[in-house]
Amino acid sequence: MSSMHYSLENAINANNDHERNLANVISKASKEKMKKIVCFHELFRFATHRDWFYMFLGTIGSIGHGASIPLLWFMFGLMTDSFTEYEFNLISNDSKNLSQIFYSQSIPSTTNDYRQQNKICNRSKMNLTSLEDIQFSNKIQHYSICITLIGFGAFACAYIQTYFWTMSGERQTHRIRYRAFQSLVCNKNIFYFDRHSPGELTTLVSDGIRTVNDGIGEKFGSCLQYLSCFTAGLLIGFARGHELTGVILSLLPLFTISVTLYSKFGAQMVSKQQETYTQAGQLAEQALSAVKTVFAFNGSDFELKRYEQQLLLIKKNGIYMGAMFGLVTGFDYFTVFAADALGLGYGAKLISKQKYTIGQTLMVFFTVISALFALERLVPYFQAIISAKGSAYAIWKIIDTEKEFLREESSGELEPTDIDGNVAFVNVHFAYPSRPAVSVLKNVSFNISAGQTVAIVGSTGSGKSTCVELLEKLYELKAGLILLDNQPLNKYNIQWLRKHISVVSQQPVLFETTVMENIRMGYRHATNSQIIKLCKNLGIHEAIVNLSQDKYETKITQNGSNLSGGQRQKIALARALLKNPRILLLDEATAALDSESEHQLQKAIEEASTDRTTIVIAHRLSTIRNADNIIVFDCGCIIETGTHEFLMKRKGKYYELVQNQLIDDQIDTMSEEQENDLNEFRNQNSPIENQIEMTPNVAIKKKKRHFSFFKLLALNKPEWYYIVLGCLTAIINGGVEPAFAFILSKLVSSLFFSLSSEGLTLRLRLRAYRTMLKQNVSWFDRTENSTGVLCARLATEASSVHEATGVLLGISLRSVSNLTVGLILGFYASSQLTLMMCAFILLLIGSGWLQTKVLTRFIKMDSIAIEKAASIFSQVIQNIRTVVHLTEEKTFLENYARIIDEPYRKLKRRSNLNALLFALTNSIPFFAQAALFSYGAYLVRKDKICFDDIILIFSVVMFGAVSVSQSFAMAPNYAKARSAAKKLFDLFDLEFQEHTNVQSKNSEEDRARFDGIEFKDVTFAYESRPDATVLNKFSLKIQPGQHIALIGASGCGKSTAIQLIERYYNYSYGSIIMNSQDIRQMNINEVRSKIALVSQEAILFDASIRDNIKYGDLTRDISDEEIIRAAERANIHDFIDKLPEGYATMVGSRGTQLAGGERQRIAIARAIVRRADLLLLDEPTSALDTSNEQIVQKGLDEAKRNSTSITIAHRLTTIRNCDLIYVVGRGRIMEFGDHEQLMGQKGYYYKLVQSSK
Repeated sequence: MSSMHYSLENAINANNDHERNLANVISKASKEKMKKIVCFHELFRFATHRDWFYMFLGTIGSIGHGASIPLLWFMFGLMTDSFTEYEFNLISNDSKNLSQIFYSQSIPSTTNDYRQQNKICNRSKMNLTSLEDIQFSNKIQHYSICITLIGFGAFACAYIQTYFWTMSGERQTHRIRYRAFQSLVCNKNIFYFDRHSPGELTTLVSDGIRTVNDGIGEKFGSCLQYLSCFTAGLLIGFARGHELTGVILSLLPLFTISVTLYSKFGAQMVSKQQETYTQAGQLAEQALSAVKTVFAFNGSDFELKRYEQQLLLIKKNGIYMGAMFGLVTGFDYFTVFAADALGLGYGAKLISKQKYTIGQTLMVFFTVISALFALERLVPYFQAIISAKGSAYAIWKIIDTEKEFLREESSGELEPTDIDGNVAFVNVHFAYPSRPAVSVLKNVSFNISAGQTVAIVGSTGSGKSTCVELLEKLYELKAGLILLDNQPLNKYNIQWLRKHISVVSQQPVLFETTVMENIRMGYRHATNSQIIKLCKNLGIHEAIVNLSQDKYETKITQNGSNLSGGQRQKIALARALLKNPRILLLDEATAALDSESEHQLQKAIEEASTDRTTIVIAHRLSTIRNADNIIVFDCGCIIETGTHEFLMKRKGKYYELVQNQLIDDQIDTMSEEQENDLNEFRNQNSPIENQIEMTPNVAIKKKKRHFSFFKLLALNKPEWYYIVLGCLTAIINGGVEPAFAFILSKLVSSLFFSLSSEGLTLRLRLRAYRTMLKQNVSWFDRTENSTGVLCARLATEASSVHEATGVLLGISLRSVSNLTVGLILGFYASSQLTLMMCAFILLLIGSGWLQTKVLTRFIKMDSIAIEKAASIFSQVIQNIRTVVHLTEEKTFLENYARIIDEPYRKLKRRSNLNALLFALTNSIPFFAQAALFSYGAYLVRKDKICFDDIILIFSVVMFGAVSVSQSFAMAPNYAKARSAAKKLFDLFDLEFQEHTNVQSKNSEEDRARFDGIEFKDVTFAYESRPDATVLNKFSLKIQPGQHIALIGASGCGKSTAIQLIERYYNYSYGSIIMNSQDIRQMNINEVRSKIALVSQEAILFDASIRDNIKYGDLTRDISDEEIIRAAERANIHDFIDKLPEGYATMVGSRGTQLAGGERQRIAIARAIVRRADLLLLDEPTSALDTSNEQIVQKGLDEAKRNSTSITIAHRLTTIRNCDLIYVVGRGRIMEFGDHEQLMGQKGYYYKLVQSSK
């Protein structure tokens, strides 16, 4: 025994040492200043050997592709020398003889006037071909062949560059996406999710990974391409004319300084931009995941305002980034054009001194200038890499789990073949990491023998649920020890441990799949027949079969919203019992059930608890009186233990709780047989269709959406002046040659387009969010509109559309302007050559258009898979505790991997097509130049044109064509923008389909009054289960000031009636009348302003307790005094007052930092401050212990004094004093009256009350 004591003492001391060490690590980490970007080489940390090989090949392609432009200028210089030599030799012939024979009149045939007169010279009269002609023709043909070969080389290199960089980037992004999800699901402890909200994580992963992909894929290859062009241009320049090259490069240090400064400050701004939108995404996720609560309190405008405030910060930062980009690019162009002027002046001097030929001078000049332009074009791609470094910092932090957040999957390797189930808590002390100063458990010790059923009772927040979380190893102990079969819990493999423990919590979580698959999550190897057999044993088979015609294949919507609380609880119980656990943890497992279902399930649970350790947490003491041992908690301490009889004799705290519940006659609702009898008893004459015709707004035919660029620009109307100014400067940029105008236009257009595009991005996000918040709840129930999908769309689609305007618009206009002016001048010089060039330009435009179409198709397919992945991501992160309970981490990880593999499997095909079209688009200018000089030489020999015309056409037409080809390099961005814009416009159209913002016909005086509410033959079915009628000609009338109650079996339609009053859904038939008007004809905010809701599952926002209570009425400024009064009436003030930060305490995502009862009482306080005419109370005290329930009930009674109320409850104490009690079955009112009347009638209500006794 002493050795046992010694080992326990050592284990406890070791655990305390571990906690102190962990505290030191956390303290040290908090003092370190964290950098906000990653090092360059860390961007490729997830590259495999194959990826590095692909990047190696892609780099070779980028180098070759980049070097092709300087080589083209090299050939241009050689051709220029050939043309000038040919014309010089022609002029050097016997000009006098030639003039006598071939000119119509005698003129001075000098070098200066020869070219002006050459066109009227008819040399064809000689009918001879000189040696110079033959040599010239051969040279031009040879050079044209060389340019063509360079074009083929550029095609091959461009293909290799695009294909392999795309493959490498997508492979790494796929791996990053998987690793981020894996780290969150498998490596992070629960404390991490207490600190980071689901919205924050969803935004980081969706938007951040997209940015990282931009920086390590195609854009990185383009960056290397322009860097290669810069390097090759300098090498050729120095090799062919070092003097001129040195003069031109004298301004290069200025260029380098600007790029360096932009790199440094740009990365910081990108990181700040990411952080800001993460906060905005967090707000959106909170609202969208709790949309019923937002709607109930008319919080849509409030949420929009909060979201807009964050977006304004993003816009401001984006404008700063645009201004910096414009300043850098404008300064770069100034440097380039200053180098132009310097190079041309010095080049002319070198030619005059006969040090350089004309061709050599032009060759050096254009290769060096093209090198500087390449450096300028490198900037946006370099910006993508900078952005990737900023976003990678946040993503890497998710993947690289910090020690304080690391989930210890296996602190020990103990995996026995079986466990007995002996549990012991030894001197356990615990405080949640998010509130370390608040002790939740204080020196708790108790023993549970194998096979025992032990109940834990106590007031809300006393530490009951915390014991369950600690037994599952969700948190580490502050001090003490938990033993399982006399072994410290830390010695067991945690995954193995959780497979032997099943948990059913207060608020059961179901996932967006079928009922069958939700139950199967309890034990993956279970067959359908085993699941059905279990459900029959639990007595829930009939309930599942009656859900819809799909029965067990009924699809559950987000958060199980198409099921009642009781139905969700039953499915969760079946899931927990399926794996036949050795330890069963029931945390208020039957709180949401009616008495009949509870009694039936209680029997099944008691049978299932045989020979297994069961820990039951309950407020309904009738469910635990047969427990082997009852442990009574109060304020984190154990104050009593013993059997029911023993504790009753002691007449302590437990006795007090039982006495308080003696008047708690449970209202037992109907069994299936009783409901059938009642249906016959209350049968109505008119037949009711079981299959409900859906309302017109549900079955909307989805029309095909065609992308309209002008419709997109219409959204930019408030920034029209920025767009006009930007367009004008872009046109000046493309059509005016003077350097100053070009520099100024570049700087100003970048700034103006940044202003317009940031304004558009803000407006798109805000309008998308506003449209989402205007939909009915049925829209959110659809799988394609899950919280994860919607948050991902807000994060990525608006920013994708951003790339279809702004800078891209400026580039396109500059290219069009360039090409238009070039064609005009080209036709003036030579219509023949220009027409030939038009053929190549049309081919160029056609290939670019085809590339955009192909990419748009693939991007659309990818986005569908990404949205599915976002939906899974959001579900898992929101419900991480349930995922951990079920040890389903690997299952969800496999599902996630399968979904993101869908676009990955098509990667080769997509990359091939994209690379081929990109290579074609970029190689066409080479073939065009070869044709231009070849055909131009022929026309020169025929005296149709002179070399000046070729140079002019080459300069204006070819530069325009090259500019167009460079615009098509933005095709991937434009394709993403097209796909995103189509989805956004589809969303915007819903504004008029799913939600009508009708104006009430009542006067202002009428709107201020409330004359009750009446249901008239209301028939309703959920969109996800159209064959299952929930309300069937449901009728009842509530007078002003009246208090009524609805009772009935789980799923009978009670909560649905309340949701229809809140206008969450549109009913198919009948009407609901308020103030003599159908509520569908009233302004929806007017309806909800008269209502306060306390639902069965209290939803709180990730904000302070004060802000959560103030959310009850957002139309006025609620004072702290009123907040405290509401908290006192809800019996939560004393608890809040003891917290270190009081009402400023943050409640965590969905209120997870508080116990269920604490959340419920805050929700009640929130309803109290609303001062509503109609109170809707859907099991408002279900999560409370008896003593707190009585106190809160008094507060609710006081709140109902000057209002009308509808209460849904299973406990008699909450409804026995109501004016009328309605018994609901199969969607109809079966009988009604006050308590005395119903008891006097000795009908079914009477039988239910008697049976509960």
